[in-house]
Amino acid sequence: MGHFCYYCGKSKPNEAFSGKGHRRHLCRVCHSIPAAEREESELWGRLHDLMDQSNISKKNIIWLKSLLKHSNQSIQMHAQLILHVAEVAPFRKKRYQIIADSSGELMQLCVDAGLLYEPDFDCGADPSSDEGYDENNVPF
Repeated sequence: MGHFCYYCGKSKPNEAFSGKGHRRHLCRVCHSIPAAEREESELWGRLHDLMDQSNISKKNIIWLKSLLKHSNQSIQMHAQLILHVAEVAPFRKKRYQIIADSSGELMQLCVDAGLLYEPDFDCGADPSSDEGYDENNVPF
């Protein structure tokens, strides 16, 4: 039975982990990546995970405000964008709808940044097809 590397997301055999890597769940390959690069990658993951949280809490908002002083401009911009989302819709329930209704510009910024997906208003239906909902042809 091996271990799971948190960085690369793979389950690897025991031999792929050094003594220090066992405790931190980093395989040797991921452990050889520079610490600054690993931390920045984990920071990006945390930023993107905030949009899926049920509540962007006060603690998260304080953390996002501290990221506004980060050396990486892209991280600063993403933190500012998520702070704006937290002001508009801090709770996940209907977050996408609230963002779309409040400001189409904010929705487009979030889509461009990769924080949200492009809204699909026709629910994946092909507008060229004539297939529709038929009440008599319900399988249950």
